[in-house]
Amino acid sequence: MFLHAFLACLLSAGVSVQESPSPVSFDRERIVFHVRADSCIVDASYWFVNTSGKHVRQNLLYPFPIRPDLPYPTIEQIVDVSKRAQIPFSRLESALLFQISIPPHAETEINVAFRQPTPSREMEYILTSTQAWKRPLRSAEFVIITPRFRTLSRCTYDPTETAHGPEADTVIIRHTEFFPTKNLLFSWRRAK
Repeated sequence: MFLHAFLACLLSAGVSVQESPSPVSFDRERIVFHVRADSCIVDASYWFVNTSGKHVRQNLLYPFPIRPDLPYPTIEQIVDVSKRAQIPFSRLESALLFQISIPPHAETEINVAFRQPTPSREMEYILTSTQAWKRPLRSAEFVIITPRFRTLSRCTYDPTETAHGPEADTVIIRHTEFFPTKNLLFSWRRAK
């Protein structure tokens, strides 16, 4: 089970418990996976919307499946793209914990980048945790880029589009009103 970012929502700091449900919604995501020989570089963008008239701070849990074939990743950055600011985070046993801040009636883009070791040439990205937000994502896009000497051998979602270039092959998976019941799992092998 590889992560599906932010989808285990914790209590909102600065928002009282009676203000349920949270005025913050997880709106959409775009995740790019760059397959390497022994790892996968992940560049993930997430958009959150604050529908309230108040500034909201939201704690987010970003889980990872920590197991022998998917060890803890190296975190490159967590950035509030809208503010062009690094976001501090706490590293937990199998997750990251951090806080986002969204102005009233606004949208914010968060970018998370990391390198995931993949000794078994398999990647899993948790999608089913979207259920915690109790509503589908408006859109989701997953881009898997493999160098020409690697080829995808399995993927749990059918591609919307594929492209073959001189240096790399690209698989794109797009969904709207996305409320997944299975995770994104893909594996690769050496091209023949």
